[in-house]
Amino acid sequence: MSVLSAFKNNPLFLSRKDQLHQAYVWNKDGLSSTTSTGPQLKVHLKYAFYKNLIQTTNGEVTETSWLEVNGVTFKPDRSYIVIGYHDHLPVFSLIRKIIVQPEVAFVCEKVKTMCRDVFAACFIISLTDKFCVHQLKDMLVHTVFHSHKVLDELAIVSRYCIGGEP
Repeated sequence: MSVLSAFKNNPLFLSRKDQLHQAYVWNKDGLSSTTSTGPQLKVHLKYAFYKNLIQTTNGEVTETSWLEVNGVTFKPDRSYIVIGYHDHLPVFSLIRKIIVQPEVAFVCEKVKTMCRDVFAACFIISLTDKFCVHQLKDMLVHTVFHSHKVLDELAIVSRYCIGGEP
């Protein structure tokens, strides 16, 4: 650990001292996450379209109409998440169902990222009719994205720099 001195650069000294204090607070208390959900509904897996993707001991899951984690709101059929990269393009998944019990999980429809439109600052996507399950820890970008219909294509406009080389 370095010794801090305030002889030459007071703003640097104060910022480092504040960073050390914040690191101490986070280490002591831990990083807590705030979570809230919408109305919940118990669903028997034998009636769910995703029954082959999830296993539970009692054959039931609890779905919700929305989930908010640390200020980010996830809504089925509206929210896309980034779960990986392929050929320097982000791999998106469209959230179809949100499960909160036995653990938080998203039943997602796989999305194929066709290309990046540099001039419109968007990604052109297409839905695949294949489903998968993801958890919060699978997300590479901790925010949600939304699609827009442009002519006959779906586009995800991003204000963040995601993906690799153009």
